[in-house]
Amino acid sequence: MKIELPFVYGAHVIVGKKRNPQLLHYMETVTADIPELSSSQAPVAVEWQEGTREQDRLHARFFDGDFYVPAAKLQRDADKFTSASLSVGKLPAASLSFDLSYMLGYPISALEWHEMNRLLMSGAKDAPKVSDIKETVSSDVERRRETAERVVSSLVSVDGILYRKVDEPVIVVSHHEWRGTPEVSIGVHFGSRALGSAVNLDENIWVGNPHNSRFFPLDELEAAKEAALSFGLNVKHYLVEEPTVLIPEAFSLDMEFDVGVRTVEFAVEGLRPQIAKFDRETIISWLEIRERFKEWQSSGEKTIVEELLASNLPEFLEHIGNLDPAVSEGIEAGLGRWDGGNIDLQIGLGGPRA
Repeated sequence: MKIELPFVYGAHVIVGKKRNPQLLHYMETVTADIPELSSSQAPVAVEWQEGTREQDRLHARFFDGDFYVPAAKLQRDADKFTSASLSVGKLPAASLSFDLSYMLGYPISALEWHEMNRLLMSGAKDAPKVSDIKETVSSDVERRRETAERVVSSLVSVDGILYRKVDEPVIVVSHHEWRGTPEVSIGVHFGSRALGSAVNLDENIWVGNPHNSRFFPLDELEAAKEAALSFGLNVKHYLVEEPTVLIPEAFSLDMEFDVGVRTVEFAVEGLRPQIAKFDRETIISWLEIRERFKEWQSSGEKTIVEELLASNLPEFLEHIGNLDPAVSEGIEAGLGRWDGGNIDLQIGLGGPRA
């Protein structure tokens, strides 16, 4: 089935008789043919409960080696977000603006979030017209279009309801700040586990270093609870009970290797913004780790990560020492978990770069 996904982008432009550029938001669309499946072709692989009501029961389906969740922001609204609602040549209903913004990664309160809602509410009648632009000073249209194309290519229709492809669902223990207060949360995570990826987009909670963001297989809720309690903070439970796994063979999280990969990634990305200020020996060590990590990203060869963790990372720790405690302690925590250690460190809170 062919569908059309709208997206919003910002541009600093000069329009009409104005002399100075201003920031305006425009709406464009990307089009794709998406698979149409039945529920038997994409059976439910796991169910979990995030509240006490029946409508708080969530699920993920499995099809052709990948996991899919309802594309709607709230799964209880899944039946309203259908493939027909994104028909080509038809502007989606304003009631879908939250779902569209969620899919495209627009957090609540972001300009794009408000503009998506406003443009759909007005039926695009009051939208700025590209034809009125006399000069474009800057625009993020290509970046936003790339995101929209990636999103639309991840969609499928299951019994007419839109689903989006996600990563393998796992349990996440996240140590973060929530509205200025440190806390820990436990929930099911089906997004990327890469550093800086969203755990909760609207609450500004991100995948942090290997100490502050910990991932567990779905059948290890008790271990996740123990890890959460070890922080000594208030724990917010988004997961009421252990998830019900209906297709066990679909799940393959290697928890030890996962933390190993994330430790190497953190060594690379945690120092990237400030690597130039370190001494030559430290920079050379970091560059070697970065290049080997790139090799792993291209080849998927596990021995590359294992060698980095066995040799390069410990040597790198000696180089940075106390020059950057947040980074060195994050790496040390990851190495401790890789070796089966039990390191209890008081380190910085998680965030896009922590």
